[in-house]
This record gives sequence, structure tokens and C-alpha cells, in this order.
Amino acid sequence: MKKELAYLLGYFYADGSLSPSKKYPVIELQEEDGNYLFKLAKKQLLTNKFRKRDRKNSSISQIAFNITNKKYRKLFENIMSNKINMYTIKDYILEEDYPYFLRGFFDGDGCIINRDNSRCSALYFYGAFNQDWSFILNIFEVLSIKYNYSLNIRKQGKHKSSFICISSKYDCAKLFEYL
Repeated sequence: MKKELAYLLGYFYADGSLSPSKKYPVIELQEEDGNYLFKLAKKQLLTNKFRKRDRKNSSISQIAFNITNKKYRKLFENIMSNKINMYTIKDYILEEDYPYFLRGFFDGDGCIINRDNSRCSALYFYGAFNQDWSFILNIFEVLSIKYNYSLNIRKQGKHKSSFICISSKYDCAKLFEYL
């Protein structure tokens, strides 16, 4: 598999959606964040159809594209329908492409917190409450990266998520080298 496709799979795993009422898997994101992803999707011939919409109660425009290429559509559908969990996705990408998948996943649902006047700097991967993190955690074990795993329940239980936090600058640097 090409590294670019592994990146797109990671991003889609983190931030894509599949609606039973829609014909194709969809990636939707803020217009200003999407330039690289859209170019990559065109380059990989995943789609040539993009649509723009304005979200209610937001000044931020959204761009969406469908995975219309028959060769890849089923793979993306399988990812989103839980036929493939994050751990078994390794069966679809080469080990040498793991960093690209992980980078795509981070770009879709990760963040970096860096506070200048504090010792607190951290890198986070966010996911669903029942997220299968084993694929990422195995990579961290191989790289000897220390991490914390937490479940997050907010808004009187209406918002549930999980996340992995790497708070050591040394371990963050190891991960960045890997990516």
C-alpha cells in the first residue's frame, strides 16, 4: 500500500463517517484544514467530487468528499462499519506504512498542548469511549514510549471519549521522529 493511502486511512479512521443512508464513505472537515487532504485524495484517485457546506451556528465552512473509487470504497466502508478495528487494520497496510497511518490518525483526532511557562506539554490521541487502542499502544511499546490512557466522561455523561496522553518531551520527540 502506498504511504499516502495509509495516511488517508488513518485520517478517515479518526475523522471519517459512514451513514447508512449515503452511498459512499465521507470525509468532512473544515475547509481551511483540508487543502492537503483534498490534494492527496485527488492524487490517489479516491474521488473527484467535493462539496462545500456552511454549518448552522458556525462561521466555518466545511468541505466534504466521498470515496467514490470502487477499488478503495469497500476498504473505507469496512473500516467504518467495525469490520476492521484499529488493531486489524495492520492487515491492510505494510509495517513500513504504520507511521503514515498513525500520522493520519493524529491529524484527524490528535492535538499538542505546549504551554510556554509551564512544565506541562503533552501530545494527545483522542478516540471513542470504547476505542480499541491496541494498534497504537503496540507501536508505543516497540518505541519504548511512555503514555497514559484515560476515559473521559463529560456533560453529565452525554459526551464519552477516551484518550492517550504522552507527556514526556523526550517521548514526544521519539514519536515525532517515527512519524
